[in-house]
Amino acid sequence: MTNVAHLLTEFSPSQVDFPEPELILGEIKAKPFPLDHLPELMRRAVIEVQVYVQAPIPLVASNALGVASLTCQGLAKVRRDIKLVSPLGLYLLIVSEPNERKSFAEGFFIEGVRKWLKGQHQAAKSALDAYEANLAAWHSERKGLLSVIQRLAREGEASEL
Repeated sequence: MTNVAHLLTEFSPSQVDFPEPELILGEIKAKPFPLDHLPELMRRAVIEVQVYVQAPIPLVASNALGVASLTCQGLAKVRRDIKLVSPLGLYLLIVSEPNERKSFAEGFFIEGVRKWLKGQHQAAKSALDAYEANLAAWHSERKGLLSVIQRLAREGEASEL
């Protein structure tokens, strides 16, 4: 096993010099969203949806990032140290005024996920139906066996089983 202790201490969050937190109460002037930091395809999709939906760029970009995170979450894990391993993912909270089209903007990105889930459900439907039929048959057989055991116990013949 490679010695990674020096790497863990080198990049320890306790040693990072974080800036002072900014106030979150009162009026805060919004900074421009760093749209140019998004991957090309995502940036173009965000711009196209924003132009159509007329929602703020940060709202649309957050929806795109959230759906991208959802679709990739099962592909990678993050190891924070030797024992702490967790799924890779984003937790996003979008707070905005009513009628800023949060759900409408999200719909453009989540539609592909919904279609995929529907396809997975359809593909598993026959297996699920077979499972439910087998389970119902097992319940019937179990009920019958329990009824025989109870009848034999009443008649005093249970010891013969």
